[in-house]
Amino acid sequence: MAEENLSELLFKPKFSYPETSTVSNSSFEDLDNCYESELMGFSKYFYRPVTRFSWVLTGGNLLDIDEALANICTSKATRTRPKLFDTVNEYGPGHWNFEFNSIAQKRVNLAKELSEKGDMVKAAHNYRMASRYFAIAAHPNLKGDILADTSYALCRTTFRKVFECMPSLGIVEDVNYKCKDKSVNGLLLLPDRESLHPLVIIVVNYESYITDYLHSYLNYLRPNNAAVLFLEMPGQGGSSALNLEDHYSQFIEDALDVMSEHKYIDSTCISLLGSNISGAACIRAARFKPEKIRAMALIDPFVHSIFTEQKMLDAFPACMRASVCNRIGLDAANWSFVNSLLKALSLKVQALLTPNGGCKIPTILCMDNNTVVSKDDVMYLKNHFSDLKMHQQKNASYSDFYSTALNEVCEFLKEKFI
Repeated sequence: MAEENLSELLFKPKFSYPETSTVSNSSFEDLDNCYESELMGFSKYFYRPVTRFSWVLTGGNLLDIDEALANICTSKATRTRPKLFDTVNEYGPGHWNFEFNSIAQKRVNLAKELSEKGDMVKAAHNYRMASRYFAIAAHPNLKGDILADTSYALCRTTFRKVFECMPSLGIVEDVNYKCKDKSVNGLLLLPDRESLHPLVIIVVNYESYITDYLHSYLNYLRPNNAAVLFLEMPGQGGSSALNLEDHYSQFIEDALDVMSEHKYIDSTCISLLGSNISGAACIRAARFKPEKIRAMALIDPFVHSIFTEQKMLDAFPACMRASVCNRIGLDAANWSFVNSLLKALSLKVQALLTPNGGCKIPTILCMDNNTVVSKDDVMYLKNHFSDLKMHQQKNASYSDFYSTALNEVCEFLKEKFI
């Protein structure tokens, strides 16, 4: 679909769309005991996580973001969930998707003007911000959320525009392959097509988007001649045809095989980066394809406890419940039933964590002391990896934690490339 047609769809308020909090939850209830922490971005006033400074770190402008949030919070429109600001029912002013699409479209218009004037650096900058805002508008990008699908398509379109404006930043390629007979699309960033490049496969989790990692590519990986392949977890983006199930690392394993044959990728130097549930997927892939992986970086990986401990499961905010259930194909209203299925995702339950340092892949683990990674999880990881470097922060803010963690990860990976 053409970019203009996508924009038209987003800004026609006469259409009626399901409000996001109803897409994967047929009977929403107040969750007084859920996580309310800055590190995870959830509060009792919003359905979605709000991580303002992280959004700025990854390409946004705080004034733009605060304008959108102010419009959402002060809206007098009817809300599906009266206690939650970001659940305005009708698409228009005050609606989460509408407000962030609006600031994104302003940046697109400015980027076009700058491009016509020949100022490609500033045009690329504005396309980058637009991509950031379209990603926020799409969150949590549930299957069946039509507006989210359209916003994320625009997120990818404007992401590509950054490189069209400034070819010196690298080359964008689609990587298409089959996983379980279903199509998967990854986005590859190559510094050039003149030499072999080490590759970092970044597995994007359900709380993140490809735009979150552009800073790391431009400032750390590309200067060290490294390429990046973005893959998304099953049920999201380029992996939307897949469902989240027991063998949830198969798409990474298949990608390792595909990229090992790529003309411009050094097959002896492929690394993985994952966080939260995508961190668990990376650990699984490393168990089945250790010979393909040079190094691995994990940020707050889900290991065992979050899949099995009832206290943690009960503390999932409504948005996280809906996001997980949406990828499995279930209704978040039946959360107690979903709990039993989530246990099957645990790396310990699947008997994939060896007790004797069986995994020899050099690995860095970044975590905060208030994270969902329990002490038992850390013990399992220490026992599983024979070459594990740990970076732990205490009581860090969301932005401080992720900016520091990504810096540590990039330095670690750079060391392994040399």
